[in-house]
Amino acid sequence: MAINLTPLSNRIIIKQTEEVKDKTDAGLLLPDAAPETTGEVIAIGQGFWEAGKLTPIDFEVGDTVLFGVFSGERVKWNDEEVIFMRDVDVLAVLA
Repeated sequence: MAINLTPLSNRIIIKQTEEVKDKTDAGLLLPDAAPETTGEVIAIGQGFWEAGKLTPIDFEVGDTVLFGVFSGERVKWNDEEVIFMRDVDVLAVLA
């Protein structure tokens, strides 16, 4: 997926790869059924400044990461939904 957005500071952009099922087929809500989900990092910011030094982000474009369902801000861009979040909201990088 080509994206023409560059996140600022310590933000990353993720394309969710796992659908979160929050309803049953009958329409009942499942609020705690899927507390985490996975996605692919499609863009990263430069990092953040701390004590006059730039600290780079620990992720690379293409990494698959685990994050909370309610993490980040979902944005529609070029007819696709992407998620902007801070690097600290990522729970793990999957091997």
